[in-house]
Amino acid sequence: MTKIRSKDSSMIDDRRGQGGGGGGVGFPGMGGLGGMPAGMKAGGGVLGLIITLAVLFMSGAFSGEGSSSGGTTSAANGLGGGAAAEACASDLEQTLCGSTIDVQQYWGAALPKFFSTPYQNTKTVFFSGRTNTGCGGATSEVGPFYCPADQLVYFDLDFLVALEQQYIGQSTDLAQQYIVAHEYGHHIQNVLGTSEQVRRLQKST
Repeated sequence: MTKIRSKDSSMIDDRRGQGGGGGGVGFPGMGGLGGMPAGMKAGGGVLGLIITLAVLFMSGAFSGEGSSSGGTTSAANGLGGGAAAEACASDLEQTLCGSTIDVQQYWGAALPKFFSTPYQNTKTVFFSGRTNTGCGGATSEVGPFYCPADQLVYFDLDFLVALEQQYIGQSTDLAQQYIVAHEYGHHIQNVLGTSEQVRRLQKST
């Protein structure tokens, strides 16, 4: 497993401590998947995450330290502004920051090559408790999610740590990298128009 770290916060919008998100939408808790309006969060991400982590855990994928490149990524085609200098300070933050840069670098090259479509850079939002999004107010209970209306990926880091501790007993690079890649996959669906096609089909049935 490759460890990805970066202190570059150019692709991070750090809203922790700002509050917001009055009212809120989202899952009533980890036991349910209801309460999310169509378009708020694509693909049932929390359920998919739980299933994937369970499979990886049972297969022993998280045992041992794995390999490490020790590499630190740097931003390509980054977005300026909107990032606090300390947003990528802790190990978890640096993993999410590095993964955000890494996945966007990949799609920046792959999307034009394989789909003849230019990639649109976006940002990862760090929030605590609740926040306002283009899809409405969201609380931490929603879990990591992507909002197609504002094209941003949202993480409550405390909730992310609790999720990992609950389902695999520890924080792991592989789980964190998977979650980032998963949510940015929804951004790709949005850029390609796949999400809108699915919504139209759902409305027609």
